[in-house]
Amino acid sequence: MNFGDINIQGCTNCPLGTAIGTTGSTACQLCGVGAYADQRGTTSCSSCPQYFTTSGMGSISYDNCTCIPTFYRQNSSTCSCNVGKTFNGLDTCVSCNIGYYKDQVSLAACTQCPQYFTTASTGSTSYADCNCIPTFYRKDATTYKPTVSNDACTNCPLGYFQAQTGSTNCNACGIGSYANTPASSSCTACPAFATTNLQASVTIDDCPEGMRPSVYQNCTDCPAGTYRKDSVSLSDCQACPANSYSSPGATICTSCPAQSYNTGSGTNVCSFFTPCPVSTYKPTLSNDACVNCPLGMFGNTTAMTSCISCNTYSTSQTGASDIYECVCDATFVRKDYSTCSCGLGYAFDGAHTCVSCNVGYYKDQVSLSSCSPCPSSRG
Repeated sequence: MNFGDINIQGCTNCPLGTAIGTTGSTACQLCGVGAYADQRGTTSCSSCPQYFTTSGMGSISYDNCTCIPTFYRQNSSTCSCNVGKTFNGLDTCVSCNIGYYKDQVSLAACTQCPQYFTTASTGSTSYADCNCIPTFYRKDATTYKPTVSNDACTNCPLGYFQAQTGSTNCNACGIGSYANTPASSSCTACPAFATTNLQASVTIDDCPEGMRPSVYQNCTDCPAGTYRKDSVSLSDCQACPANSYSSPGATICTSCPAQSYNTGSGTNVCSFFTPCPVSTYKPTLSNDACVNCPLGMFGNTTAMTSCISCNTYSTSQTGASDIYECVCDATFVRKDYSTCSCGLGYAFDGAHTCVSCNVGYYKDQVSLSSCSPCPSSRG
């Protein structure tokens, strides 16, 4: 037979993956690359959508259509450029240049970072990858929106420096050095026989850790419930975070003992609480009442602040204490201790239901896979 032809003796339908183009022809043509035939006896092959192709000739299903190289499958019928990549107009997705980013799956162009921002490399996928150029730092490193006025690159303050590109903070001057002007790319060393008491110094008169500036440039202990470390701002002592405490003059905070808590903000007392039993929880470490785990979740340990969701295709009653109490949804069967799937002779329909295999098909495994066609009979 000729390449791409399948000779058929007598009149019969062309098999899957082939088509016959003219009446009376005795050869079925294999579908070319980028096309498929999912029905017998068809007169033409169906083309894959734009930017799709197949791995070879004779494809028998739309499922054989996959994205061409560099493209990303956005959904069942669309191939596009993934985040961090843009369409170059020549059937290729290329990485965004340095200083640009793209955070959506589309054929659109990459977006340029704002003024004084850049990226560390090509292919950036988020505005969060845009960081400041040297001697600048991000004023609000937690907000990544170009329209927010205070989310800009700002000069490093006194006592700090930054010599690198793409920084979200400035570095404190080390002990024995200081920065007495903003926008410093390096710190100035103290004169001979002089030093500073802590990092981020503006002059040699700054206070040591655990203390804060007071009147007449004297230093005083940080109060209980607060602390001051070299890396902390010179302006004042910092409040201990929630569930921790400190004594006066502390340089670090100490975690509350087991089964105790506080709300932070400078609080120096930890209160004990009763932990929740299994199958219950409370969102915070406190003496609030425990509540049962809701439908579709379970709690298998004590002192939980949130319950664990049942696995896919299973649910539970309120107050469940183990994953085995997660019962498989209707039409599903338990595959193992924690997994629900479709049983023998059933296939997943893609819409949360297991359905029986059609006539001429079978399935001999507990899984979410499709049913397989029975072998063709032979005369």
